[in-house]
Amino acid sequence: MIESQRWFLRIHWLLRVSAFCASSVSGALIGAWWAPVLLTWLFARLEGFPLERLGLEFTNARAKQFISGTILGTVMVLVFCLPFSTSFRWDRNQAMTGSVLLTGIWFYLKSSVVEELIFRGFGFQQLIDRAGFVVAQLITATAFAVYHMLNIGMPPVQAILFTGSASLFFGYAFRRSRGAALPIGIHAAWNFWQEQLGGNSGRGQAGIWQPTPVTNEPASSLLFFGASLTVLLGAGAVIGKLYRSPAATVTLLPESPD
Repeated sequence: MIESQRWFLRIHWLLRVSAFCASSVSGALIGAWWAPVLLTWLFARLEGFPLERLGLEFTNARAKQFISGTILGTVMVLVFCLPFSTSFRWDRNQAMTGSVLLTGIWFYLKSSVVEELIFRGFGFQQLIDRAGFVVAQLITATAFAVYHMLNIGMPPVQAILFTGSASLFFGYAFRRSRGAALPIGIHAAWNFWQEQLGGNSGRGQAGIWQPTPVTNEPASSLLFFGASLTVLLGAGAVIGKLYRSPAATVTLLPESPD
């Protein structure tokens, strides 16, 4: 193949992946949460790309990975809160109702599916195939941080440190489990319990328990980042232990007998 043909194929591939990412992000930003789901299916069909490579097949193994992810995400938030247990008290939100709680579960499940399909889905796997896992991780982490700046107005430093490191973690979970089910579960549980325990809501809704400072000195941003990074590294070690190779299918749940 001559060099001009190679460049044409590279540019054509880049345009296809860019079209998927741009249209998916645009849909998510205007509230069309179904757009990334539909576009993932459409681009996969056009490219002859099996959805199984994204772990989107409906199997018992994938369901267990998703549930394992929700368990791990929940534990991560609980561990994250531990260093602040002497600086805050948690007051019960008496206005919380069952319908508000169920709406929150749906909101964070939906948003996590959307974000994982955009940033750890078709485009991410294409980047891994063409540029390698490390490059794909760096590009995706940068894009994920910028997305949160645009979507919820997150300050740049906070987006890069917190959201960027989270993106690297989700990408690692995708790689080790060979699919999006595990990171979707972690992502949804992490965001949901951040609202319920941490007072950090992506939908502007007070959680079940509201943290209230009990000291005059506020917790430093460095402590927040240190706790977040420690939790991510610890959870990454757990995933590395459970998924020893890219082909591993171990979960936090027991396997059902055949």
